[in-house]
Amino acid sequence: MAQVRIDPRARAFLASLDAMGWPRMHERTPAQARRDYQLLANLTSGWQPVARVRDAIARDADRRVRVRVYTPLRGRAPRPLLVYFHGGGFVVGDLETVDGLCRGLANEAGAVVVSVDYRRAPEHPVPAAQDDALAATRWALRQARRLGADPARVAVGGDSAGGTLAAIVAQQMRGEIGLQVLLYPATDFTFAQTDRDPLLARLPTWETVDWFDRHSMADADRRDPRISPALMEDLADVPRALIVTAAVDSFAGDARRYAERLRAAGVDVTVADFDGQLHGFVTMDLLFPAAKQARRLVARAVAGMEPVHARPLTAAPEPIEWSGCGAALGPPAAQLWARNPARLLAQCSGTLAQHRLRTAWRRLA
Repeated sequence: MAQVRIDPRARAFLASLDAMGWPRMHERTPAQARRDYQLLANLTSGWQPVARVRDAIARDADRRVRVRVYTPLRGRAPRPLLVYFHGGGFVVGDLETVDGLCRGLANEAGAVVVSVDYRRAPEHPVPAAQDDALAATRWALRQARRLGADPARVAVGGDSAGGTLAAIVAQQMRGEIGLQVLLYPATDFTFAQTDRDPLLARLPTWETVDWFDRHSMADADRRDPRISPALMEDLADVPRALIVTAAVDSFAGDARRYAERLRAAGVDVTVADFDGQLHGFVTMDLLFPAAKQARRLVARAVAGMEPVHARPLTAAPEPIEWSGCGAALGPPAAQLWARNPARLLAQCSGTLAQHRLRTAWRRLA
């Protein structure tokens, strides 16, 4: 096995999960795993105010996709626009688990950020997420001016499975998207480019990867480029790419191989490899200084994005369907309450107690 250097903070984080007896995702139901993932996000991600946050319904043809729109404190319209897709293996994760990251990216890039609440498996196996990602991006492009953004400077981005979605959208919308930001993406679901070395498969483990796979990919054609973007034969003219990899990650080789293919097709690619970091580190900025470094890197790329010469809109876009009659979300009391230390401690204790009881019951049964 290869020698793998893991950041001391990452090692301590993994050790603390083991010491607590934190439940492994593959031991949980999707509903339980979603709650666990949200709790870890509240424990490990920072929060900062932005000028405005609103929820809306993105409509495209017959699709309706919930989105959250962040307007930053700095800069002025027309701003760059980033359409962001959360990670979570197409099964867990939602708008809340990347709320802190989207707030930080909006403020640091001076960009409007549209976070996409795509459908998840197992209720909606792939390609439901891919269809929603495309629909939401088309909506954001049409509505860019109304959102205070420049339709010629639209980027797509995401972490993990969200990076997969960003790569797919970038391929499908060539000439309309100016930048793709892929944070430790999975691009080939045949897993030909992934590494099962347990020293790399720390977070997620391969048991968890297989769990994601069973829930989301049961009937999927893994060789379809709409599922595995690395298997797209023609990569010419896809947008410029910023690819962030974590060294302690089974999917790092997958991402590097995709970067090589993009370069071979003449695409401008920047790869930033973060030594010692775990898959998922960018959303855990309360734990890892490298997360803030990666966020600044992404923010600079979005802020400096060159405009594309897209086709002009031939018709005025439809009115935006804001949730709550178009009002901005009020004081973020609910989000701050979700991060209250006493509440988080109580939730952690409840999760651990429930898991221990279930484990003991299974052993007795």
